[in-house]
Amino acid sequence: MERKFFLVSDKDNMRIDMYLAEALSLTRAKVQGLIAEGHVRVLEKVPKPSLKVTKGMEIEGELVAEVPVNLYPESIPLTVLYEDDFLLAINKPVGMVVHPSCGHTSGTLVNAILAYLGRKSI
Repeated sequence: MERKFFLVSDKDNMRIDMYLAEALSLTRAKVQGLIAEGHVRVLEKVPKPSLKVTKGMEIEGELVAEVPVNLYPESIPLTVLYEDDFLLAINKPVGMVVHPSCGHTSGTLVNAILAYLGRKSI
């Protein structure tokens, strides 16, 4: 489901990605993704994220609903440094993403821990 937006800029000489992030309460990365996917338009054209807004500039677009991320266990080797009934200390490999996010839906530390805990009798 998409929510449409229409804004008239009240700022001058500010990057459009920064302006929209502030105006729509989104992260700048999320706004840049919306622009890259063609969901933001100025004068019916998709702008570059670096476009400078001017006062009175009309900006329109759609906010696209995000797909929920499902967590599932993955058998990924972990180096457990310490474990008791309340604490699990792990040596996280360099480059391993901690939790699922946009662009990282699998292979994360959370996926590995879910599998690790699933193998143990809790």
